[in-house]
Amino acid sequence: MLRQIKVRYDALEDRLQLTLQTAAQTHHLLLTRRVWTRARVALQRLLDLSAETPASLPRSVRESISAAHHQALAAQTLSTREPVEVLGAPADAALVTEMRLGPRKAAAGAEAQRSWVIEFGLHQRPEVKLVLNDRTLHALVGALLQREETAQWALPALPARAALAPDERTMLQ
Repeated sequence: MLRQIKVRYDALEDRLQLTLQTAAQTHHLLLTRRVWTRARVALQRLLDLSAETPASLPRSVRESISAAHHQALAAQTLSTREPVEVLGAPADAALVTEMRLGPRKAAAGAEAQRSWVIEFGLHQRPEVKLVLNDRTLHALVGALLQREETAQWALPALPARAALAPDERTMLQ
């Protein structure tokens, strides 16, 4: 279970430093601009998927619920801003080479609780896999987007709705 997320911008290396603290250990990950640029749209898609509602409801009701979901999560204060520090990366930091993400397939007979999987492929190390609920997913993406602003990378704006087409959805187990 994820206990704490810290995201910092390292101006010396021009990277985002992501610290993920779980019950068992702490991971220090380095996200380059190239990896982040590819991952940010996919993360926005996950946020959109987390707001989806059952297709059996009328379209206007689904859109209203989805908008309320995004507004409620955006209104939560799940993170605090720290002053920008000019520090190097921790000695045990791992360079992220790719991010794979998607909804988690529920086990047979499991309670219908939605969760999301993010796998960080690392350079010369085993991958780090996170399983997140809606709230934690929004907190992680929000923290990363805040630090993207600090980095001043001038990346294109994210689409308002970037939901995956049904045949593009990746299920991670």
